[in-house]
This record gives sequence, structure tokens and C-alpha cells, in this order.
Amino acid sequence: MIDRMAILLTMTLWALANPGQPAQRSDPARQQDESVRGGATIQETPARPAVNVDEAIRLAIDALDRLGARSKTGEMQILVDQANDYIEAIQASDPTNPRLPYLLGRAYAFMGRRGDAVDQLLKFVDTRHGRNEWKAYRILGDLFVDEFPRLAQANYKKAAALNPTEPSVLFGLSICAFKLGDTEEAIRLAREVLTSDGGRTVRYISHLAALLNSAGRSKEAVREAKVALDLANASMRDYPGSHERLLAVDAQYRQIIDILQARLSEPSQGAVEDYLSLATYIRERARITQMLSLHDVLRVLMAGVDKTSPDTPPALLEQYGIVLAEVGRIDDAVEVFERLRSIDPDNAAATRWLDLLRP
Repeated sequence: MIDRMAILLTMTLWALANPGQPAQRSDPARQQDESVRGGATIQETPARPAVNVDEAIRLAIDALDRLGARSKTGEMQILVDQANDYIEAIQASDPTNPRLPYLLGRAYAFMGRRGDAVDQLLKFVDTRHGRNEWKAYRILGDLFVDEFPRLAQANYKKAAALNPTEPSVLFGLSICAFKLGDTEEAIRLAREVLTSDGGRTVRYISHLAALLNSAGRSKEAVREAKVALDLANASMRDYPGSHERLLAVDAQYRQIIDILQARLSEPSQGAVEDYLSLATYIRERARITQMLSLHDVLRVLMAGVDKTSPDTPPALLEQYGIVLAEVGRIDDAVEVFERLRSIDPDNAAATRWLDLLRP
């Protein structure tokens, strides 16, 4: 049985944004569902519709893929529950299914149980089904890359043989090349990543900027870091109130500031434009830092509201609503101010903020 709580906590820390309520551990009795193997139906439960084993595998993989794509934090508990329910159902119905180690390995990887994940995925890629699954090799590469870059490289290469244009695989190969001392090859692969990805992913562009800077090509590094920063800012505007995206913007400001400061510290480098750019980025980052501080305030107020609910004092609700509005969570702020006005119809702050926030 997969521990939902561990997966949810891992993903919440990873997302660093407005965690939902922890998932509950699954009921061990669920594993006793009367099911049959193969394509026959897995019995329906309140949390899981009736499907056959093959469909349960597809649905579990879909949930794991969406978790891996950094879904909205509010969706994570739903996705964790879905993956866990279907994996448990497959375990109960068809415990020798050849794809079960793949599902378990991916789930263990999310939980941070690296050894268990590696064991399950190695077992899977040693089967007829597994040796043609590029994502299993990619995940093995991800699990090895920090400590064993050569072993990670071997797995990324197997993944690339099966899916040669997959950005995440090329990204892993670029990291390995850099760790193994071949910076120019790492840069070449990083450019391939951007071509394959279409330049849509902040971390890929940021990775290229870091490589260029390490190679002493600071002017190119600044240009790529600026692209990454613009992309992170656009994502933050698309998801106002997202703590995760705010952190991503802050990280990009840190990167471009560090590159410019290092560039200006070299006697033969830097120009007037670099000083002006650095000053601008430091000023802009101060605004992001302030917004991050508001999220810290919001967490304190949220804890107070949760602790005092359903009889939360109006003063606490008022401050909670104000900070929700200030961080950009407008719908949530409107809901809080409407609740405040239902408790205190003459509350001037609620009326004023609702007039400001509602169209």
C-alpha cells in the first residue's frame, strides 16, 4: 500500500504553495475488494469507479504524470488519492502485473523513497514491457543524477534512444555532461532542450544561463537569464496569488543579479548598462520579497482562522481578507469579506473591500 500522506507532504513541500489538508491513509480493507485478474472489472468503491486492470493502470499513470507536471497544489490531494486508489486496486486484483513495479517506483520517487523507487524501476526495465518505456529510464536518471552522474547518463541515453526529442531527457543529459566536466557539451544539449521544448520552461532556460555563466560567457548568460525572468513573470501574472510562481520569479531575480554582480566584479567586464540593469533588478526584486513576506503573514492569519473557525472574530477575518486581496487571491478575499459582512452587516471594511474587488 502506498502512503498517501507521505506523497502529499512531499509534493506540498515541493510546490511550496498554500498546502491543502493532508490526505488520509487508505483503508486497508479496500485491498480486500473482490476483483479478478487481467481485463476483468475492479469493483467500484466510493473513491473509485469500476474499471478493468488495464484502465486502472492508465488512470494511475495519468495521475502520476499530472503530479510530475507540478499541478496546482489544490489538485494534489485529488491526484495522490487517485494514484493511490488505483495502485491499491491493481495490487489487490493482479499483484503480478508487469506494470505494477513501474507504478510503485514512480510513487516511491514522489515520496522520496529513493532506494525503493530504484529497486522497483530496475525490476520493471528488466521486463519486456519495461525495456521500451522511456519514462522509466528517465526517472532512474533523475534518481541517480545527484550522486551518480555516469549511471544517470547511461539511463538518460536509454531514454533518449526511445524518445530522442524529449526535453526532460535532454535536460538530464545536459546536467550529467556538466557534472562530468564537459561544459560545452552541456551547453549544446541545453540548447537542444530549448529547441525541443520551444523555450516554454523557465528551469530549462535558467539552466542554460547558469551553464553559460560557468563557462565565462556572462553576456550570453544575462540574455538567457532575462528570458527566463520574463517567462517566470508572465506565469506569475497568469496565476495571481500563486506562492509557487512568486518563488520562481524570486529565483530568477537572484540568478540574474548574481550573474551581473559577478560580471561587474571583473575588471575587464561590465558597462554602464550593466550597472543600470543591476540596480533595476535589485529594486524589482524588493517588490517580490515584500510579496513573499505577505504570504508569510497570510499563513499566520490562515492558521488563526482555521483554529477559531467557525466562530472566527471579525477582526481576524478582516485582516485575513485584506492580505488575501493584497497577494492577488481575489476570489478568496471576496468570499472572506462576504462571510465577514454576514457576521457583521455594518462592517465598513468588508463593504469597502467588496466594492473594490467585485466587478
